[in-house]
Amino acid sequence: MVDGIKYGGDLSAKAKKELDLRVQAAQAASNILSKKLSEAVKFDSETAWDIQFEMLFGEDAILACHVAAALKMKRCQRPSLQEIFALTKTADISKPISELVYVRSLHKGNGKHRFICSFGIQHRAAQEICRRAMAPFFVPKRFQCIGPEGYHAAVAKTLARLEAGFDHACVLDIVHCFQSFDEARLVEILPLPDAVVRNVALGDTMAMRVGHQGLPSGISRSYALQQARQGIPQGSCHSPHIQAFTVSKLTWSKECVLMQNYADDFALLAMSGAMLTDAREELGERVRKLPGGHFELATKSEGTLQSGFRFLGHDFIEKDGKIQALMPPSAWHKIVSKLNKLDDEFADLLSKKHDPLGAKKILIKQLAVVRGYEQSYKSCSNLARYLEPLFITIEDNAKLVGVNLKELEIMAKPLIDRYHVYTNSLS
Repeated sequence: MVDGIKYGGDLSAKAKKELDLRVQAAQAASNILSKKLSEAVKFDSETAWDIQFEMLFGEDAILACHVAAALKMKRCQRPSLQEIFALTKTADISKPISELVYVRSLHKGNGKHRFICSFGIQHRAAQEICRRAMAPFFVPKRFQCIGPEGYHAAVAKTLARLEAGFDHACVLDIVHCFQSFDEARLVEILPLPDAVVRNVALGDTMAMRVGHQGLPSGISRSYALQQARQGIPQGSCHSPHIQAFTVSKLTWSKECVLMQNYADDFALLAMSGAMLTDAREELGERVRKLPGGHFELATKSEGTLQSGFRFLGHDFIEKDGKIQALMPPSAWHKIVSKLNKLDDEFADLLSKKHDPLGAKKILIKQLAVVRGYEQSYKSCSNLARYLEPLFITIEDNAKLVGVNLKELEIMAKPLIDRYHVYTNSLS
């Protein structure tokens, strides 16, 4: 197999080697194009658009992005290498993509639902192509924290600013952020051809269907699909990049009120509550003027170090004379809820079905859940108190199926990223 992707079919060793070499050549050529585009953008060269065109429609770039997209899929869903080669022959992101997109409902915990899209290889590859072609044009602002590590950076910077005396906070987010993007305004700011933006980024051109999980009672299929098609579909690999690209157009220069941003969440930090009032109104007005859509801010919480406030799923408070970030009880309840369901499955497999192998797989998943939350809340001073008893329980159960915790750790490692909490939607 190539990079974890099976060949498919009955191929000779020579044919497999040829496929390997073709993929390697495409990946190398795609990397070179990315470097050339970065240099061209940096020096404002007229060649940038020619290079980007090759990244969007060139054979090597398309193949490399299909392979990269396939590797991010579950193994059981990955197409074979031969299927990927067949798809690249007809891939053209200047035209609508006919591949179905499946929609599922995710309960937000406030009585509302978010509609998440599950994409197949064609959409995923198209999104990866656009992500790479856009990346060199993105220049984040100092207040922006980007990606999984940006989540932790935002928490660390918030703690540092609280330590510096900015102990009054107002936390806000963009209401229905991804649904608020508008085609006419988005094509004006994204450094991509208009047809590509419409076919790859926006949901109203996509063929959608409700997934096999169905929908909660009270939610119709037509409503779910209508919500999923609004703006940028949630679940695409490049929607966070488009959102970050848009926020990078925001200006903020108030030295007396510091701003921290991760995704669509903002924290304003000041030395007094009066400073926050004016800053909140100003930020709301600036967000309304952002290009790409029609955006509105809503206040999520306000507080001081003494009363505490929540940002990115962390509770910030001064306790016992020390400024701390704490994992909130709601996050703990979610971990316990996930583990309790898995506990029931473990007991059923071990005691009733006498399936120790299946029970071991449940333990692997449990450990991945706990490790995922551990990574997400690694800045929290109360983390060990919450998680240590869980590790002890998992270790005790591991003995029942003849493995130890170290062996489980190795098997759980590939799953941990699924349970990282990079937004406060889970807490």
